[in-house]
Amino acid sequence: EPSLCATTDVISRKPVTLMQAHPNPATETIVLDPLPAGSTSVRVVDGLGHTLSSLPVDRTGRCSIDLKTMPSGLVVLDPVDRNGKSLGRVRAVKL
Repeated sequence: EPSLCATTDVISRKPVTLMQAHPNPATETIVLDPLPAGSTSVRVVDGLGHTLSSLPVDRTGRCSIDLKTMPSGLVVLDPVDRNGKSLGRVRAVKL
């Protein structure tokens, strides 16, 4: 089942985007989409807060993440803008 992250516009309080990480849990590859506007890369962080990888966002607003060499456990997928500001987070499990 996909992991979801909804972000809300603080002024209008309307949903802005709904990110999904799928498949979740995953063993080889996980896709994060659609990403929030302004996302330039996705930081992959382990359960201890260590950055495992940083991957570019493709033209379609998706990011495909290769998990094969990453340790099993919780990963946090954190889309960031060009200044490194977090635009939302989704938790996923690497089996």
